[in-house]
Amino acid sequence: MFTAYTQLGVMSMGLLVLSAFGASTVDAQEPPGKALYDRWCADCHGLTGAGDGPAAAWMLPRPRDFRRAVYQIRTTGSGEIPTDQDLAYIIDEGMPGSAMPGWKSKFNREERDALVEYIKSFSRFFGDEAPAAIDFGRPPGSSEAGLAEGQEVYQSLECFKCHGDAGRGDGPSAPTQTDDWDFPIRPADLSERWFFNGGATVEDIYRRLRTGLDGTPMPSFSDAIEGGLITEEQLWRVAQYVGSLGPQEGPPVREVIRAPRIEGVVPAGPDDESWEGIEAFYVPMVGQIVQRPRWFAPTVDG
Repeated sequence: MFTAYTQLGVMSMGLLVLSAFGASTVDAQEPPGKALYDRWCADCHGLTGAGDGPAAAWMLPRPRDFRRAVYQIRTTGSGEIPTDQDLAYIIDEGMPGSAMPGWKSKFNREERDALVEYIKSFSRFFGDEAPAAIDFGRPPGSSEAGLAEGQEVYQSLECFKCHGDAGRGDGPSAPTQTDDWDFPIRPADLSERWFFNGGATVEDIYRRLRTGLDGTPMPSFSDAIEGGLITEEQLWRVAQYVGSLGPQEGPPVREVIRAPRIEGVVPAGPDDESWEGIEAFYVPMVGQIVQRPRWFAPTVDG
């Protein structure tokens, strides 16, 4: 006998089947990278990729707004969108000196590539045509004369105005630097190469000089080459000079500093040759007096 209870049971089973079918359809339509993004990226970059996640307000520099498609680290020209390889590199390696970590130990290649596609979906600027990377060529051989030339070009291009004469990020314009969205931003301390975004090799540095860092005051010097102001070789010399200002790997921070006993006269200054036989130690430092507008991040930190 087909009772009302039987009808109700059949209807319930039908609803369950439809519900399961609907859920599976939705899951099938969801982009492969969305689940990874929502779990690992959205707290900073926001669910819509606007750089407005719940943690964003406490970060400087601010998380990337993926909708704008403005990226610092690229192998493409200034103002152009990055290649898929560029985006994959940043996911793998992160942005040293910022809150963006590297994820290469977390995501496999398939997961990373899915994230790249999902991040691109936030912006209308990514289309079917892939952007072309610049042919950067190869560096000339390094020499003392080449480094001296690089220092001269560094001065003539007025890099010192932001990065300082010694590359310590303390140039005269450094305290007032802002990004394209008026957030405070500091020039890189070129003696701390381990914090360089996009890598710290001479080739990496040259790429940053050619492409610029979009969204920041750091320009591209490709126009200077095209306009005949400098040559490609001279820009390579600048990259080699910048690479000579500090080690590529960050020095280890140790809690115990060993001070050996010495015989004879105590060294009179930092240039005394007596220091050559002494083990070096890295001591992070910070200014004791911090004034606005740089109160949030003192320039002297090492």
